[in-house]
Amino acid sequence: MEKTLAKLCAKEPVTIVVVGDSCWLETPWTYGRKNWVSYLHEALWAAYGDGLVTMINQSRCGNSFESELKIMDRSILRFSPDLVILGLIVRGDTEEERETSRTQAREMAGRIRERGGEVLFATHTPVVYGFWKGTPATARPGEAFPDAPSRGAVHARALVELAGELGCPVVDHYAAWAGHTVPYAHLGAHPQGLWMRVIDTVHPGPTGHLAIFRATAPFFKVSAYFPWEEVPLAMGPGGIVPDRDRL
Repeated sequence: MEKTLAKLCAKEPVTIVVVGDSCWLETPWTYGRKNWVSYLHEALWAAYGDGLVTMINQSRCGNSFESELKIMDRSILRFSPDLVILGLIVRGDTEEERETSRTQAREMAGRIRERGGEVLFATHTPVVYGFWKGTPATARPGEAFPDAPSRGAVHARALVELAGELGCPVVDHYAAWAGHTVPYAHLGAHPQGLWMRVIDTVHPGPTGHLAIFRATAPFFKVSAYFPWEEVPLAMGPGGIVPDRDRL
């Protein structure tokens, strides 16, 4: 992402294309609030200036590397993007199937780079218990479901490994969410872990999209918090900073 960041710092126009599935759309499950793409656009505006960034969200319900590869000339390349954020899933129940998906991802990344663009990969957020199967006795509703079809830990790890192979940065949302706990002291007030971040068992809700943005912000060297947020503050090495332990 060095070229994209250099252009932003030099106050040069930048085009960013975002490609994901239904989880990245600005749809009814954000309850009319922004999704993470819009949050990122706002943060880039605040950090680098007005009118520099063109943000294009080309996410589609049910999208995959296979389906996007077929249309990427019109969905991605026609915009001559400086950066493409690829949040599609390395699908497949077997290693052979996952390798097919990785091959499609490699081709997409290669074509983007040939046109002078950079690639940032992003893993999916976890499916939670309560939809794909009944909740096991040892699990609570709202916890990460590691073996959900095409959205489990294996598929997230496959994308992280692919990003390493290609030398591309990757935002590992799956790992961040699977390790997340809600800091409620009493079990009776505990909102079932990840349920605070999702509107159903698959799609992030308003809080989830804010969490996705916060994990993405450091890659663009922008603040993960906005001036309009009234957040607890603490004194850090560089001065007053948001107190994340209290959020």
